[in-house]
Amino acid sequence: MTSPRESYRSLLGLAPARRLVYALSGACISFGMMPLATLLAVQRATDSFPTGGLAVAAFGLAAGVSAPFRGRLVDRRGMHRWLPAMALGFAAAVTVLDIAAR
Repeated sequence: MTSPRESYRSLLGLAPARRLVYALSGACISFGMMPLATLLAVQRATDSFPTGGLAVAAFGLAAGVSAPFRGRLVDRRGMHRWLPAMALGFAAAVTVLDIAAR
């Protein structure tokens, strides 16, 4: 039986897998930090943690409800066309939140 470290090392030896792992690492880290950033931005703007919590809940609900649609779209239409568009949309939403919270 191979250890997980050896299997990851062999997987990262493949160039396409390496690119995918690096891209997904950055995406997962940024998406994972979004609820905390949202909470702190809304709390700073409103001086209310409950309002920040509602904003985080809205973000979580929107992400959960749209996940099947986004996955289906990427599966049927191709990732090269839709993932950059979704990334730009997410960046625009974060920028709008930041500007609105000032």
